[in-house]
Amino acid sequence: MDDNDHSVGEEKEAFPAPAPSLEKKIVRGKGRWRFWLSFLVLGLLAFGGYFYYEREFVNKQSLELVSPINTDKSGSFEIDLSGQKIRLVQGDLAAKNLSRLAPVGIDAFVVLNDPGSFYNEFAEKNSPVDVKEVTGLSVEEASSFLNSSFVLIFRDTSWAFMSQVKNKDFVSGKISNISLEDKGIHVSLIDDYLVISNDASLMSEIENVQKGLSLSLSQDSFFLESTKNLPLDGSALAFFRDPVKFKQAASKIANMDNFDPKGRNAFVARNRNSGVVLTF
Repeated sequence: MDDNDHSVGEEKEAFPAPAPSLEKKIVRGKGRWRFWLSFLVLGLLAFGGYFYYEREFVNKQSLELVSPINTDKSGSFEIDLSGQKIRLVQGDLAAKNLSRLAPVGIDAFVVLNDPGSFYNEFAEKNSPVDVKEVTGLSVEEASSFLNSSFVLIFRDTSWAFMSQVKNKDFVSGKISNISLEDKGIHVSLIDDYLVISNDASLMSEIENVQKGLSLSLSQDSFFLESTKNLPLDGSALAFFRDPVKFKQAASKIANMDNFDPKGRNAFVARNRNSGVVLTF
């Protein structure tokens, strides 16, 4: 057998690849350097672009979503009530609970304390109903069956009064014998709340909210944004969608010529000296 022949199954010896020349090594090194340099530049651009996006878009957008109202304009406004027959009582406003029963589409939501005093000072004069005649109770006795905190809600010319009751069975028995539709007043006990309104449609909406068939004000993101940083106690809390209309309505009670909500749509009032200070 020839010395150059190999037996069956024996592998042929591989010839080693020729060593790259110095010139090729330099070219190959430059190619790797360019690749990594390009990769580094692209990485820095992407990294910088991300932070630019975070700063210019994400953070700004979140501020707009979280606080669409200019917080720099928040402040206070004092109203002198010394010449007015107004008695505002300080206390827990319970706005969160009351907002769960209010329909989402209302124009204004005003929480106050002491329904008896409010009726005597604001409602009794123009009320078509005599509380003593209808219930057999004085205003003070009737209001003693209600929690101190109550709310007035408004939509166009419609309004409703709502307050949680302390003795549901007693109040239920009283209002079951009351019929005031002929006077344009509707009275109902919805869940644990006494509701009085001049609009049967608004009353039905409140009932639907309680049944979970309609959205409540507590589910309205605009209401939540407007009131989230306000104190939980005070003599009043007001939320309004149209500041001009609210000012016009409030001017019937007190001098609001200098009232400026500063771009806000809600405030809490707290008693001070002979008036109140509104905190936005």
